[in-house]
Amino acid sequence: MKNMIVVCLIFSLMINVLSCTVSHKEQGVTDDVTTPPASDAVGKNEDTQANSEEDIPDSEIPKEEIPEEDAPKELPAVYRTVVEEFIELIRLRLSLTGGEDDPDYTIPLPNPELAYEWGCMFVELVLNVDSPTVSSFGYVLKDINGDGTDELFIVRNDNFIFALYTMRGDEANLVGAYWPRHSCYILNSDELLVRSSGGLSDNVCNVQTVDTNTGELITNRSFGSESLMDDNGGIKINYYETVYEEKISMSRERISHLMAVYSDMIVNELEITYFE
Repeated sequence: MKNMIVVCLIFSLMINVLSCTVSHKEQGVTDDVTTPPASDAVGKNEDTQANSEEDIPDSEIPKEEIPEEDAPKELPAVYRTVVEEFIELIRLRLSLTGGEDDPDYTIPLPNPELAYEWGCMFVELVLNVDSPTVSSFGYVLKDINGDGTDELFIVRNDNFIFALYTMRGDEANLVGAYWPRHSCYILNSDELLVRSSGGLSDNVCNVQTVDTNTGELITNRSFGSESLMDDNGGIKINYYETVYEEKISMSRERISHLMAVYSDMIVNELEITYFE
């Protein structure tokens, strides 16, 4: 009898231990599956995002802005007349073979004060360029003094500037005519560099801009070299910079340095609209 009781107690104890072990394992499994798989969460987020994007009207979805190309500048009517007259001037020059020796040619003179410069410019128009035609020339519109009005440059396809017009009221005003020994360049400072050579050692560089009130050229800086007679009757070269209309002697190195600085500022590629 006692043996039976002992056996029953042992059996009961084994059942309790087994029940605790199974319960503990089930609890562990429950802990392991509490968080759903990450892939399911991602899939649900993608579906939600897709649905939200479908709900946004196309007009409200931000789009990448594409910059528009700058439209070519329209030639003002007052400059259009200048361009038409200059085209006829080029045609006249192309028809001549002997330059100033041709018997029957006269050229219009827009500004009597620039008669010499205009004449030199006319002769040089078709020189130093291969097979020139009217379409070898064109114009550039550029506001170099910041007054909101473009100046008009007549140029050749090698970027050489032959004439400069400014706007004065409702009229075009010729303020500069150029040729190789009196050349004009646009600087990246929106100024002009005008180099003039008088032969031998007489050279001058003028840094200029257009007066906003008068439309005339004003010189901001001037420097160069000149030939002078020395005390012994010989020739000496004077290098100078003009300060307040007075020539101040400078060293050759100083003038060479200024020349190099401004040469580096020249705009070599102009936006030319060519004649037809």
